Amino acid sequence: MSGRIITTYMANVVNIEKEIFFKGAVKLYVARGVSGLPELERKGFVQVIGLAPTKDLLEGYKDGKISWEMYVNIFRMDMLDRVTTGKAIKQIKARLNENKVIIFCCYEKDYRKCHRYILSNYFSELGYECGEYQKGQLI
Repeated sequence: MSGRIITTYMANVVNIEKEIFFKGAVKLYVARGVSGLPELERKGFVQVIGLAPTKDLLEGYKDGKISWEMYVNIFRMDMLDRVTTGKAIKQIKARLNENKVIIFCCYEKDYRKCHRYILSNYFSELGYECGEYQKGQLI
């Protein structure tokens, strides 16, 4: 049996922390920004910048210079190439194999246009159960 990945965004943490799985979960803040970080740290989140997109990549997408499809491809290649990301992925796999719940949290409300969705899909392709937590339910 293995653990699962649950993704969410910052404003939703107030809801997710009420769930039974939250208490024992490994909580990872996967964004570069520090706005709201102290509150997340009080709730047990650890910032893992290595799982965040580079500043140039994020700005390129937000400014419309690259498409979502390009963003996904570049992020996946970059994520798999970076040493820090490789270490983080290995650690996450190990925790999942210990049947742990891993929560990825960042800023973007629409998970379908967020790197946490790309991360979630990556782990799903490896055979792990993954889902987004919104409005009191996993989707």
